[in-house]
Amino acid sequence: MSFISSEQVRFKYKLEGLDDDWIDAGSRRSVSYSYLPPGTYTFRVTATITEPNYQGITTGVLVINKAIPVITWNNPANITFGTPLSASQLNATSSITGTFAYNPPAATVLSVGNNQLSLTFTPADTTNYTTATKSVELMVSQVTGTEVNFGSAAYTVNEDGLHATVTVIRTGDLSGTVRVDYATQDQAG
Repeated sequence: MSFISSEQVRFKYKLEGLDDDWIDAGSRRSVSYSYLPPGTYTFRVTATITEPNYQGITTGVLVINKAIPVITWNNPANITFGTPLSASQLNATSSITGTFAYNPPAATVLSVGNNQLSLTFTPADTTNYTTATKSVELMVSQVTGTEVNFGSAAYTVNEDGLHATVTVIRTGDLSGTVRVDYATQDQAG
């Protein structure tokens, strides 16, 4: 059995689309580039071997994908029913600039229970970064009293199998309090 010593192998490489000419790597068996923009490249390597029983060239395709932005967004603290979503819950960050689109959006009032919040992040640099998504969970606790503060001009409560939708639209002077009286009635089928 015979192994070729590294002194008997000399390498040259070329990354088509980036390198204009072949680069002599000597006996070095690794290559690094400090920056490769996204794209598809052909990486060519030739090995010159002084051993007469071995020879060869190999070619491979190297695909550099757009980077995925890192989003930091932890599960927000629990809120009580009637609290509209705000920057306290919709507070994701990224190390790169871009825009966040939240679902559901700010000012939405969620149903009691565990709710999923999600976002789509669109980077400002769409050449090198792709859009990214992330989700977190938010627990909405039932109101312990009988009073809910309707402080905004438009207020909507989502509906699920156990809760009805309440919509309050305020006009005029919004500085005062609003009282909403309601009654429930089970419908026999």
